[in-house]
Amino acid sequence: MSEVPFARICAVASLWATSLAIAQIAPPPEFEVASLKPAAGGRLSMRGGPGTGEPERIAFENVDLRRLLVRAYGVEVDQISGPGWIDSEKYTIAAKLPAGTSVAQFQTMLQNLLTERLTLKLHHETKEFSAYELTVAKNGPKLIPAAARDPNDTEPDRPPYGTPATVTKDKEGCPVVRPGVSSGSGSFGPGVSCSRFSKTTLPDFAKALENFVAMQEGTFGTQDKTHVVDKTGIQGDFDITLKFHFAPRFPGQQPLTPGVAGDPDVAEGPSLATALEQQLGLKLQRSKTILDRIVIDSANRVPAEN
Repeated sequence: MSEVPFARICAVASLWATSLAIAQIAPPPEFEVASLKPAAGGRLSMRGGPGTGEPERIAFENVDLRRLLVRAYGVEVDQISGPGWIDSEKYTIAAKLPAGTSVAQFQTMLQNLLTERLTLKLHHETKEFSAYELTVAKNGPKLIPAAARDPNDTEPDRPPYGTPATVTKDKEGCPVVRPGVSSGSGSFGPGVSCSRFSKTTLPDFAKALENFVAMQEGTFGTQDKTHVVDKTGIQGDFDITLKFHFAPRFPGQQPLTPGVAGDPDVAEGPSLATALEQQLGLKLQRSKTILDRIVIDSANRVPAEN
């Protein structure tokens, strides 16, 4: 009986291991059923998906490609570059998601759907953007670790959704949130705003601040929105309550209150900058930041048939 060379044994073993690894690679996540077609008109609406009250379905109506890419890649509107029609052409998407789909899996599903139906080709690059850096104030942070979940709370893990008028508030006018469940809610009208975030990380809190800043600067929903980037270096989940004088304005409208950072307080309550420092031990500093930018190389306006 002839001996098999050791090198050959190693080669066969390596080939077998590689084949086994390939066989075990999970297929990319995909929608169970999905429809993408030109919109017939109507109001913009984006309902459903992970983290909402309808986690196993989405119903997007009259949505442009830029907003779809925002949802698919987790970026802001100013991080997408493409032809003018990505804002004018509108689409309707209806899809069913497998139970337990994560946000990351949903993003992959939506990316693949857009690539397949619109023959979308794009590439990534980096670009410098205007930003505020969220940092620790000189006296240190004043953050409260997230409370444990109520053992009697058996509701699904999803943030509350609905208009501020329908959110339950406590005697201080702050939203009531569920302990130990990641969520956030607040009032966005003029006057003193109270926002509350349960079991939130500082990067997620920075995203909420980004919206507050944009609404005060009149850039919300535009490509001039200033980014807020977490630079605290603080890890963990926290319960955050923030009360400040809030006066949102429309693009082009003059400010109704002092700006975000460095301005004096108004009579009705502290500015956002002062509230951050006094209540949370954090501050916002003007800066620049390097972020991912998505560049559309080509795409079809009319989607392929479902």
